[in-house]
Amino acid sequence: MVTGEAPLTAIEHAFFELDLHNMHHWNIPILLQIREDINPEILKNTTIRLIEHHDAFRLRYNKSGFDPEDQRWVKEIKGVELQGLTEVVDLSEVDESKYTDEMLAVCDKMQKTINIFSGPIVKLVFIRGPKIEMNRLLLIMHHLVADGFSLPFIIEDLMNIYTALRNDLVVDLPIKTTSFNKYSVKLRMLGSEPELIDDLDYWRSQLSHEFRNIKPDFPEGKNIVEYEKHKRIELSREITNSVLYVIPSKLNVTVKEVLVISLAKALVSLLGTDRVLLSIVGHGRNELIDDVDLSRTAGWFG
Repeated sequence: MVTGEAPLTAIEHAFFELDLHNMHHWNIPILLQIREDINPEILKNTTIRLIEHHDAFRLRYNKSGFDPEDQRWVKEIKGVELQGLTEVVDLSEVDESKYTDEMLAVCDKMQKTINIFSGPIVKLVFIRGPKIEMNRLLLIMHHLVADGFSLPFIIEDLMNIYTALRNDLVVDLPIKTTSFNKYSVKLRMLGSEPELIDDLDYWRSQLSHEFRNIKPDFPEGKNIVEYEKHKRIELSREITNSVLYVIPSKLNVTVKEVLVISLAKALVSLLGTDRVLLSIVGHGRNELIDDVDLSRTAGWFG
């Protein structure tokens, strides 16, 4: 089992620089329908096996450390700590008409138990409903230890472990890929290579230019999720074909680059400037380092 300290990655630095009011509540919650009554002991053992297999699920972060470059934040993969990993909430006596509200209230309460300092950083909660088809299994993971790319194999492992334990079978999971700690160390080493340091000087020089910000429509308004609005626009078949196939083929660029250039041109027109600054986020699992396989490594990489 992998344990020990490791340097923060770039995305971890970026997270802590947000200086969130409640950094513990930045979660990925998954609510699954479970058409059976889960045995609490099997649920606990399932969770233990899951966090043993995925090293990131044993991460802890603290604001004291050995490396000044980490801005005093240090991460460490611990051993298995059992406190608060699982809970069973019985809502079987709740009126069916009120069940959804009660169940969602439980989900909200359980999300608030995540703690990146002392744990748990991952939690499984079984919610027993008035009917068996109303049973739910809530998987909560802090975003620091999981991302959208991770979800399919995490849920697959969860189901496989539970099924094996329920049926008294041997738990057989795929071979572990590169640990999050090993990746963090190798990424730090990669960032120290001379050619990348030269690139860093170039990009820092680009940031010295003055950039205009997009002015909000309501500068005095509250910037909270409650007031979000979404606008959906569909491109024609002809334009979609051009973006996906024609332009990339003619100009030897990717679809992503086509979309970024299009956005940049729109912003140049909107802001009345010839230079814009975009912050682009990807899944971060690009093949940058030899001898690193992140295909089944839980964590937040990009």
